[in-house]
Amino acid sequence: MPTLILLRHGQSTWNATNQFTGWYDCDLTPQGEAEAQAGARL
Repeated sequence: MPTLILLRHGQSTWNATNQFTGWYDCDLTPQGEAEAQAGARL
């Protein structure tokens, strides 16, 4: 049976301040970078 992994993006600077980005690419916070690295290890 195939495996499906659902992964959310890491926390961005705008997520941390409850702003929504739409199509704007804002930077990840240090926590978001750690979350992205953890997701890459899956």
